[in-house]
Amino acid sequence: MTGTSDRYKLLAQRVRETFGNTPLSQAFQDRKAIIGPGNFPGTDEGKLAQDALTAMEDNQDPDPRGLAALELMIKIMRPAALIQEGKLEALDNQVGEAFPDWPTFANALKPIEFSIGRIDDVSGNGLGTGFLVSDHAVVTNAHVVSFLSRGTMLLTEGQATINFRREYKEFVQDVCKILAVIKVHQDYDLALLRIQPLDQYGHPSLTFAGAGTEANAAVVVVGYPFDDQVRNPLFISGIYKGIFGVKRAAPGRVVSVSPGEVTHDCSTLGGNSGSPLLDMKTAEVAGVHSEGMFMYTNRAISVDVLKTFCEAYAN
Repeated sequence: MTGTSDRYKLLAQRVRETFGNTPLSQAFQDRKAIIGPGNFPGTDEGKLAQDALTAMEDNQDPDPRGLAALELMIKIMRPAALIQEGKLEALDNQVGEAFPDWPTFANALKPIEFSIGRIDDVSGNGLGTGFLVSDHAVVTNAHVVSFLSRGTMLLTEGQATINFRREYKEFVQDVCKILAVIKVHQDYDLALLRIQPLDQYGHPSLTFAGAGTEANAAVVVVGYPFDDQVRNPLFISGIYKGIFGVKRAAPGRVVSVSPGEVTHDCSTLGGNSGSPLLDMKTAEVAGVHSEGMFMYTNRAISVDVLKTFCEAYAN
């Protein structure tokens, strides 16, 4: 190719930020030993990834299999940290080097940690995540509302709740009733839910980022991932260690930005639907996670769409 594309440059940058100068074959084998050989493809993904990275840095076209291996290599280094008693789990050394702003994020998250809750149906089954944008309004995905309402997109008091303190080993009840659907976005996977008004002390509204998120920006998805062995078989046991349905913070990078949409590489599962995508430096909302499959592309609604929607209907 004549000149490495922006896509390849950003991918190479994400790889170098994640692994430094460690040979990818070695990094792959190291991670394989930690997570477990049975959770990895039979092919030598590390060698495929190294060959693709070398090709890109030599201004050559990488093999498509190598591109896929590079994305896999990045994703095996994307943890989903637990949050307990409002405290964010530290990252291990190698991952922490890729995200030097993690301690800053931990401090910025503290005031709003109990403003992000798990949305449950009447039986207590978790269906998604939501977060406060006013003392009486929560944002989530339209498809979460569809599940809750069996497709009617209407709710009444008693059909659903949101628990803002569902943490690992900390089952404190901070449950609020969902009263109704305020509005569903006609073009994007967004919905506003009316809840019982909350005291803003301890439950402040999240703040929107002032500008659109740029590619390669460090971001964090905060929500409640659930187990899904059918759609998401790879690496779940290594990253989540059998702990699901509790609050986690998953760091990653923005992969691409397009009108109304952001893609990212944070680790997410079912249950993260409706999670805020937060800027790692400020903990401001940079988007709303909408869909994805573990180890593949994740999509989020952009903050500009979200902000316009909330300004029109959340107050």
